[in-house]
Amino acid sequence: MLRYGFEELNLHRIFATHFKDNLASGKILKKIGMRYEGCQRGHFRKWDRFVDLELYGMLREDWRISREVPEYNG
Repeated sequence: MLRYGFEELNLHRIFATHFKDNLASGKILKKIGMRYEGCQRGHFRKWDRFVDLELYGMLREDWRISREVPEYNG
């Protein structure tokens, strides 16, 4: 999806959010190279309570650099 967004759609930035309590989603976003950008406290109402959203993003330049640097498998 990142490749399509940056290479085919020529986007400048791609972002994603997840509920703060969903740690697995945060791990996935970090694994694909997105950077943590902050928390929106009480941003979303889920059932009867307000929950925080964690924000992640990636710029096209980040994507380009990540494609040039081989991953370390040590």
